[in-house]
Amino acid sequence: MDEAALARIEEGARAEAGEGWKEDPAVLRGRNATRAEHGLPPVGESPGPPAGPAPGKRPLWRRILGG
Repeated sequence: MDEAALARIEEGARAEAGEGWKEDPAVLRGRNATRAEHGLPPVGESPGPPAGPAPGKRPLWRRILGG
């Protein structure tokens, strides 16, 4: 996303929620919900370890090709 688009989004959030929009609980819930949909950690948290395959389940390529 380019800088101009991000600036428009920030301007809209500031207009709707005021100057404290970055700390507004409703805005944070919405931002974190969007981040969760995209597999990102919540705002202010570091990413966890990458998820591996389910226990006891071989990767798809091994199930198809054997091994």
